[in-house]
Amino acid sequence: MIQQIASGSTSMAAVSECERENSVDNQPDRASIDDRSSNKMYDEDVESRMIPLERPSHKGSIRDNTPDSILRLNIGGSSYRIRTRSIIKFGPKTLLGRFCRMNHEHRRQWADWYFEDQDEYFFERVPRYFDPIYDFYATGKLHVPKDLCFDKFMAELRFWAVSKSRMDECCSPFAQYCVTMGGDPKYTDEAAELQKEKDHFIGVRCANIRRRLWLILEGHSQSKWWKAFEVISTAFVVLSISALILGSIPEFQVPQKSEDGQLVYATATYPTYPNGGGQTIESRTVVRDVADNSVEMTEHPVFTWVENVCVIYFSIEYAMRFIVAPRKLAFARQILNVIDLLSIAPFYFELLLWICGISGENVRKVRWAFLTVRLLRVLRVIRIAKLGRFSPGLANFALTIRKSKKQMQMVGIVMMTVVIFFSTLIYFLERDEPGTKFTSIPATFWWCVVTMATVGYGDLVPVTVAGKLVGSGAIVCGVMVLALPITIMVNNFMQVVKLREEQIVKKYAQQHGDQEKGHFIGVRCANIRRRLWLILEGHSKSKWWKLAFARQILNVIDLLSTAPFYFELLLWICGISGENVRKVRWAFLTVRLLRVLRVIRIAKLGRFSPGLANFALIIRKSKKQMQMVGIVMMTVVIFFSTLIYFLERDEPGTKFTNIPAAFSCVVTMATVGYGDLVPVTVAGKLVGSGAIVCGVMVLALPITIMVNNFMQVVKLREEQIVKKCAQQHEEQV
Repeated sequence: MIQQIASGSTSMAAVSECERENSVDNQPDRASIDDRSSNKMYDEDVESRMIPLERPSHKGSIRDNTPDSILRLNIGGSSYRIRTRSIIKFGPKTLLGRFCRMNHEHRRQWADWYFEDQDEYFFERVPRYFDPIYDFYATGKLHVPKDLCFDKFMAELRFWAVSKSRMDECCSPFAQYCVTMGGDPKYTDEAAELQKEKDHFIGVRCANIRRRLWLILEGHSQSKWWKAFEVISTAFVVLSISALILGSIPEFQVPQKSEDGQLVYATATYPTYPNGGGQTIESRTVVRDVADNSVEMTEHPVFTWVENVCVIYFSIEYAMRFIVAPRKLAFARQILNVIDLLSIAPFYFELLLWICGISGENVRKVRWAFLTVRLLRVLRVIRIAKLGRFSPGLANFALTIRKSKKQMQMVGIVMMTVVIFFSTLIYFLERDEPGTKFTSIPATFWWCVVTMATVGYGDLVPVTVAGKLVGSGAIVCGVMVLALPITIMVNNFMQVVKLREEQIVKKYAQQHGDQEKGHFIGVRCANIRRRLWLILEGHSKSKWWKLAFARQILNVIDLLSTAPFYFELLLWICGISGENVRKVRWAFLTVRLLRVLRVIRIAKLGRFSPGLANFALIIRKSKKQMQMVGIVMMTVVIFFSTLIYFLERDEPGTKFTNIPAAFSCVVTMATVGYGDLVPVTVAGKLVGSGAIVCGVMVLALPITIMVNNFMQVVKLREEQIVKKCAQQHEEQV
């Protein structure tokens, strides 16, 4: 039997020495405070196994003032000697920390066995997994030997209720991951942060109710109440954004009327550049032609009521979350909560103006109020960022942006330097040309960004030979510079997605396990339900498996590709054919739609072409990641489209007539640049530059995901071919 004895002197000869030591021990040292905060995440697990303190029969079983002594343990046949003071110092809330304060009778009940001859408490655990824990109690540092299974060691930590955050950075994969992602493991441990938040409810009025509401509203409790709150909040966000988009379409607008019922005519708009159409006065207000009697249009009142209802819900939600928040200042500083506040600010600002008597057409007479209202209305679009609270895709993208912050700052400095350099060059080379549009260096910034991103709207083009050479250099340099954020973003995104997937898989395995069939044991109609499950999920090859056959994508394509013929045959039988089809509108439109489906027959080649089969497999394998990227892309498109619409809609001759028309920002984000829709305002060009940079990064994500999965699929196919050839060769031999 291995004897491991912790060294240390325990001289307690004089009473004064004892009192001095007790006074020192009663002071909460820093290590103890840190340990309490880091180990509280295991309190519930320990409490579930420990003897409850509130039972009268166990009062006095746990003593707070435990004298220093030697605790004798036997772990799987190996003997250990540990000072109780060391345990209480480094792990007061761990299992052994509680064990030290128990009396002898309750120690015997808690341990697996008690050896009276050696006075040892026996625990049936593996000794070599306990050695690092023993070292932690002796030194206060937790290290993991490389020859141990990490998952099994984590299970050992959970048994002894030792926090994984006590693990030294040199041995912690979690800490190494945080360092790689540019974070601090002390602030990235979600469980530790959650526990710290919970501790702030101690001693607060209605603490239990507030704590439960906080867990539900912040998503820390995956209960049915959180699911309901998630669905309702998402529905209100989608409803609000839909009302904002539809309200910008002329078909859903009505003429604006004054308080006395008179139509409001569009007499003036506020400008952005002095060269626009119309008359320009000193204040740079562009006044339209007097003969232009166009009526000012506004969104339908239904959308106004929808907006008001959504604002009321968002206000109640924000107020409830603020009231139950344990730390008000930290709550107000969180980025999503700032977005929540800004998204409802326009409503209350307009309400304040209405109370002050500034409303309707009077707002236009007060220039600062008009501009402020217009600016705040633009902020309504940031409500779409609220979906990040419920969407895993947006949450992963936000985490990727946060983890890429340092690298993106460096790339931003490089990008800014290159833009200023080429803009200055092209300005001095082109400014003296007749009719030049390179009127200033800031005006040239737009050309430089568009050129470096290979968008090329064509609104600014160099005409001199030297200018064209500089433009060529800007293109080459832009391709190299923009490749940097793509690599950084993609690398961090893949790491974040991988970490999230591992967490989800591990959590699902812990909750459900792999014995799905075992769930049918003891269930009503178990045999029938089990057979149906085997058939519908494809685990059975019975005749009912044809149901699954009809659901396969290639078989659906086969059916749709032949549907037009049989539908037209049915119409012919019913006497609807030839030119008679045009007279029956629904039949004409249906036939036209079905004829388009004939083109999907080309997808049937995937049944015979290995290349198309591999591509289909790649798409299917990338489905989850592509869904996340799709949500991110949709959010970004709506965000930039709404911004550019509100910034450009009042310009003379603008083509940004509604938000759906501005969805062509996809062309900008994809660096295509048709040139049919080009922003003319300074603010619009800034938004366009942001859309270009954001689009380059977002569109790089699906490319990398597809390439990564493509390489895996090709490698798998090659292994299958080699294995098949080897089997055929063995059969021939």
